Formats: sequence, structure tokens, C-alpha cells
Amino acid sequence: ATLLAKLAADTGGELATFSFRGLSPLLDTAPFSIHGRRTEAGMDLWAANPSGGLAMTAKATFR
Repeated sequence: ATLLAKLAADTGGELATFSFRGLSPLLDTAPFSIHGRRTEAGMDLWAANPSGGLAMTAKATFR
């Protein structure tokens, strides 16, 4: 969640809200990826495990 929040802040500026949901375990012993997409309301973010499956989703809004 921390990496997704940082990606959102680095992309969109100061966070107003940030919420996340863990969907499956994500370990730092294997490669994973983080992604974000701007929306009208802020930003949708997600983390994917090595096989490309969703491990976490998040939403951010900005001040």
C-alpha cells in the first residue's frame, strides 16, 4: 500500500484520501509491479504479482 500511495502522490500531488484493499499475498522475494491510471475523481492504482494477477487495489484523490 505504501508504494501505491507514493506512486499516487508522485503523479498527482498531495493526497486527500487513499484507500486500499489487499486481494492476495505479495512478497518482496519475487518481482511484482505497481500501476496507476488517472481518473476524473483522482487515481486508480493496483499491484500485480509475478504472474500478473491482482494483489492489491487502491483509490486516491488529491487536494
